[in-house]
Amino acid sequence: MAEVTIKHYRSASAHSSHKELITEQVTQDSETGRFLRKMEDKRLLRVCFETIDMRGKVPGECRKYVLNNRVFFLDDTSYAIYQQGLKACNGVFTVATYEAIVNGRHTNRAIRDAQSAKELAQRRQHAQASPQQAGLGDSSSAGSGRNSASALFQPEVVPFGYFKKRSEDRLQYVTAVDLRAGDTVYSGTTRDISVNGLQVVLKGIYAFEPGTEITVSFLSLQEQNDGLDLQNIRYLVVSSEQRDAEHQLRVRIAAEEPPQEFATFVLDLIDRYKRKYKLDVDDDFWSVCSWLYERIYTESLMQLSFFVSQDEADKPYTQAVAITDGNQPLAQFFRNDIDNYDFSPLCLAPRLLHLRESREFLLMMYREKSGNEYRIHSAADFELKDEKALKAFLRFTLAHDEHCVVKVLASNDPLRDISPRKFEMLTGRLMEKSADEVKYLRERLDEIVFTGMVVDITEQVKSAVGAQPDLEMQQIDVRNLHCWIGNSRRQLPLYQEISRAEHVVIPELVRFGYVERRREDRYLAETSVEIALPGGRVKGRTRDISKRGLAIKTEQKIQVAEGDEVKVALVSLQAKRPSLDLSSVPYRVVKVEAGTSTVIMLERMRNKLEYEVDDFFVELITKNRHKLAVDINDTRGASLSRVYEAMISENAVNIPFFIARGEEGGGCLQKVAVPESE
Repeated sequence: MAEVTIKHYRSASAHSSHKELITEQVTQDSETGRFLRKMEDKRLLRVCFETIDMRGKVPGECRKYVLNNRVFFLDDTSYAIYQQGLKACNGVFTVATYEAIVNGRHTNRAIRDAQSAKELAQRRQHAQASPQQAGLGDSSSAGSGRNSASALFQPEVVPFGYFKKRSEDRLQYVTAVDLRAGDTVYSGTTRDISVNGLQVVLKGIYAFEPGTEITVSFLSLQEQNDGLDLQNIRYLVVSSEQRDAEHQLRVRIAAEEPPQEFATFVLDLIDRYKRKYKLDVDDDFWSVCSWLYERIYTESLMQLSFFVSQDEADKPYTQAVAITDGNQPLAQFFRNDIDNYDFSPLCLAPRLLHLRESREFLLMMYREKSGNEYRIHSAADFELKDEKALKAFLRFTLAHDEHCVVKVLASNDPLRDISPRKFEMLTGRLMEKSADEVKYLRERLDEIVFTGMVVDITEQVKSAVGAQPDLEMQQIDVRNLHCWIGNSRRQLPLYQEISRAEHVVIPELVRFGYVERRREDRYLAETSVEIALPGGRVKGRTRDISKRGLAIKTEQKIQVAEGDEVKVALVSLQAKRPSLDLSSVPYRVVKVEAGTSTVIMLERMRNKLEYEVDDFFVELITKNRHKLAVDINDTRGASLSRVYEAMISENAVNIPFFIARGEEGGGCLQKVAVPESE
């Protein structure tokens, strides 16, 4: 045995009953090593009561054997190992024989592992030979070999936008078949089977053109089902691939629908063996894998994504802008007060038209006070008449305290849409509450013509142009240059208005990564309440109610903060249940929305009457459910997030890649994402 490190309990001394945990380097000749080897030999010589079914696990055809009153399905190699094991152990079927069969070198898994090891060895050999072939000396061969090996490494590709394409189950099932193409008959074995398709492996080198019609006869299955015709089923070749000495063929039923008896037989076969053999889960695996990596990508985006639609007059407008945890520093530049964003630089129709045609432009922005609020002043490179004007405006932008230079990029046009089945999955929760909202969301997606991405390049531009932070703005000649403030075009340096664009549509804010936070449905209902505060009672009205929470709106500003505990008198609801004291129900403040009025979200706290109050709200909601509208904002926000995440991933303008932490703590390239439709 190889040297291993193990932890185990051992007596402190020969006469001590106390044991302590020790770490030991175990070698073959050590006392512990001999003990472990003895226990392993004992385990392998135990009688095995398992049955073995190698169908689908080995390349060859398996036959049915009844051995020791148990049914085995073994190929020739497995049967030979079984007989050798019996001979070596005096006719006893042991654990060693069982493991030699199921983990032997003749299994598909072992063959794949050996092939992978062989390919890896060839790559390493090629990488080591590359420096010598390039004529490099011995002193550089080691470093160059490492570089060549890195260049040869191919990470796994994640297909962004992939979603379930198969409408039926596929069973990994091996059985003998005969294929006839023209006058030629080929012998092969299936790898998987479904109602409308097959994957067949042929030994040898062949060539089949997609669309070729063939007939398939199921030899072994026909022997087991005499009353059913399983001969000469017509198929069409979908794809074929040559792998060393075997040829993989994928085919589908030639007719629009398979023969009814054949379809029933295959469905019964899958249902009978789906727990014994594996269903082909590649379709489900890649659907889940794609969606998970899409969410990792979108929630980590440092760029600002936006979605462009066009109205009935074919005029483009920015429909939505996406905020993520990653792009908060860039998004912060567009904030103009506590809760609002000014995305007007990304909404001007001339800029969107230019972006659609040219695919990119440079945008320079700075913030200055305009009236009583800070506004963004911006100019695009194509809006300036020449290179001199561009340099002047760029220097003028960088001279401001609050500035930002970005590259605006466009995705494919026309846009790649997400699959209908994926849309149904992403909007399933919203559909439960409002089919109209789902319909409206689908219509909005259909209006999108392309997506855009804003990349912050401020630091790169500063390095390139050698920005001078101490340079005064008055030293920069900006005469006859112009910029945009909202939908108004102004002449510098006096900011005189020279033209005005049409009204800019305010885009909707989508938060990537948003998930439903509410644990229960909230119903829109207004009732009178009073909030007990240290300064006295404040009257308000509920905006929505639920079993464990309330949202209350008051016309005056009140001094409460998240986490405060307050007492609420449910004035109007008290009349519906006089026997229950609802004059001082305890709540905790979860969120405060301050403005001309104040809205506070409350979560009910536990007290001695909590179960009675629970029952009261459940009864109240149940009786009035038919006339109460459900507050779907939380569900709608989560659905918007998922759908727009899928849209931006499917139309990514860059090549996302994912870095994982290696065994030694360093970074290694794990996966690269490519849109599935590419």
